[in-house]
Amino acid sequence: MDVGVHFVTATYYLEGDGPLIFTCFERLSAVQHAVAVGHFPCLEATAREIAGGNAALQNRLITEAKACVQPGLNFFREKFNIQFISNVRAFKAARFCCPVQVTALRPDARSLEELKNFPFVNDAMVAALATELLLYIAAADGLVCNNEEEKLTWWAAHQDTLPQWTALVRKVLLVQPSSASAERVFSLLATLSAQQEAALEDYIEASVMVRYNNNQRKL
Repeated sequence: MDVGVHFVTATYYLEGDGPLIFTCFERLSAVQHAVAVGHFPCLEATAREIAGGNAALQNRLITEAKACVQPGLNFFREKFNIQFISNVRAFKAARFCCPVQVTALRPDARSLEELKNFPFVNDAMVAALATELLLYIAAADGLVCNNEEEKLTWWAAHQDTLPQWTALVRKVLLVQPSSASAERVFSLLATLSAQQEAALEDYIEASVMVRYNNNQRKL
């Protein structure tokens, strides 16, 4: 329970909808921190109850339980710190696109290079973003958003004054930390009737949009 709760909480959040890219890195970092700290209150309480005052048995139970989950923790560390490090760095750099976080992060032209962890960002785009950077930080200064949708509204309002950053944000927002949202769309396609399967693409697209939006309202 002590180990799993952090993974379950992060997974449920990152399987949601909306602009998760803005906060994905914080969720991943929270899991990494929990793994590094290794706080096991439930394990210790259970071992203490089973041991019934036998300190040696209690310590042995705790050691054995930790050894059971250690391979899973090592697997996570390998994925997070080695195999998928470019993905993690991309999620970290994506925070520059969040108008709430950018004022605290205060990126400079050099730190914008991290955005090239996204395959669609090149040197020319980074240079263009750098020309608007000070204007972007000044415009976002003091911004308070109660939810992620308000950040999108902010970007819509600044698309004319920050065209380079807006173009980047539109691409970055398409990056999802999981395939859950795409899978939900495919599940909607599976509900089409036999007659609808022969429909043109624009009808199918409109039908899926209506069903998806209705499901979102129910949530």
